[in-house]
Amino acid sequence: MNKYTEPFYPETFYTVYNSGNNRDRLFYSSKNYECFLEKYEEYISEIVETYAFSLIPDQFYILIKTPFNVEIISNQFRKFFISY
Repeated sequence: MNKYTEPFYPETFYTVYNSGNNRDRLFYSSKNYECFLEKYEEYISEIVETYAFSLIPDQFYILIKTPFNVEIISNQFRKFFISY
């Protein structure tokens, strides 16, 4: 099955967000927030500019700006979400 995904465009701002299923929590304790940010640092922070983020118990929002070379961003976000 082919999946169609919109590409990231170079030097563009995006809000990346997600929430728990049926408003379930994503973060249950401070350790969950720390783990999320560590994984973000590992997979994402080196390839995009992060301008702001909001971590709420049942959702998160991240404001990023893509670099000129955007080829690996989608794959890195996939790895990041799977790892958390």
